[in-house]
Amino acid sequence: MRPSEYLSRIAASSGAVASGIGELAGTEVKSSAKGLGIGASLFAGVGLFGYTSLKILGFGVGFLFAWIFWKAAGLSVLFSLFLGFVVLFVLFLVVVAAMAIIGKGQFKHVKLPQGTIDEVKASFGAIGTSIPAGVKDAEDALDEAKVVKAQTKATAAANVVSIVRDPIYLARQRRDSRAAS
Repeated sequence: MRPSEYLSRIAASSGAVASGIGELAGTEVKSSAKGLGIGASLFAGVGLFGYTSLKILGFGVGFLFAWIFWKAAGLSVLFSLFLGFVVLFVLFLVVVAAMAIIGKGQFKHVKLPQGTIDEVKASFGAIGTSIPAGVKDAEDALDEAKVVKAQTKATAAANVVSIVRDPIYLARQRRDSRAAS
């Protein structure tokens, strides 16, 4: 078998190997994608909710708490504002912490596609060992073909009965027979 045939076989099979690895990776990733999507969505919600609530809702509810402290406790207006916004801040921190804990739990369900990783390592390991073996087989086949060709040529030259008495032809035959010996 010629080296080009080995290389064409390797090239043809590498596409099938890559396709199989892609399918395996897709199967493994799909199972983890749901947990990844939920976790990412919750962390995005943490950021959006934390920012929006502290900016927009925080002012309104903070003023509400301040008004309650001012009316119910009879505190000064500035101290009532301070306490109202502190209470609101603590409530929103509790909500943000709960969302962060749930999101972190969802990320723990995401797993590496270990089967795909093992398959890639095994496939490229097999290709790495088969290429030198294929090249060695090709070189051996070429060497064997050269030996057979030389033997065939020598046998054909020995079996030819020369009827021609051309001096140049006879000189070449003697030179070739000396070189073969």
